[in-house]
Amino acid sequence: EKGGSEEKEEDYVTAALRERTAEGLLAAGKRAEQDGRKLEAANCLVSYLRIETDGNLLRVAKDEAKEAKHKKLWDEHAPSAAKLAEEVLATDPQNAMALAVFAEARTMQAAAKGLVQVATSGDLPVLQQAVKDLREVAPEYDMGLAWVFASSNYLGLPWPLKSAKKAQDR
Repeated sequence: EKGGSEEKEEDYVTAALRERTAEGLLAAGKRAEQDGRKLEAANCLVSYLRIETDGNLLRVAKDEAKEAKHKKLWDEHAPSAAKLAEEVLATDPQNAMALAVFAEARTMQAAAKGLVQVATSGDLPVLQQAVKDLREVAPEYDMGLAWVFASSNYLGLPWPLKSAKKAQDR
């Protein structure tokens, strides 16, 4: 309420979007974390990574330079976002936004390592569980984001793990 004694506090994501820069999101995430607002901080980091890495989309044609830059960014920021979201989930395991941010951050962490390493390292079950949890708690969250994660994981894996059938079933 403008002009009143209590103006609504602008959240960090809105403030960063107002600044219209990816770096604004990164800075907002750092401020949110300093203020103890873990979920907002994690969301800012994931949003920053989405912008800077073209949404972590699977690509048909490889661009080695771009891929290296993306992996570096995911490796630098995704673990922090996942940790912050996981801390929120420790006290609120049904929080759909925290589940979504955690699953997306873990997906970015996986992309930084490479799908073969994820598939053979024991990280894949953690990622699959995060997606499963989101599907169980909030299957329609963000227009079915968990279903997209579940399907794309099977499409992005190398042979013999890649499976269009499993992707479709998910």
